[in-house]
Amino acid sequence: MEVRLTEAGYAAFEQHAVPGEAGENALLAVLTAAEKRTRADLLRKLVVAAESGATAP
Repeated sequence: MEVRLTEAGYAAFEQHAVPGEAGENALLAVLTAAEKRTRADLLRKLVVAAESGATAP
């Protein structure tokens, strides 16, 4: 399944998105170092699964 933003959705996102990494950094600032490592590990796992075409058990 592939999900995409509509033109209106993309426009709304762009209107509220913070330029560059500032928005992401502000959002992630509440995480501890351990939580940030866990997040990175989980994202890495998702990327590997997506690239290999793996599906959930």
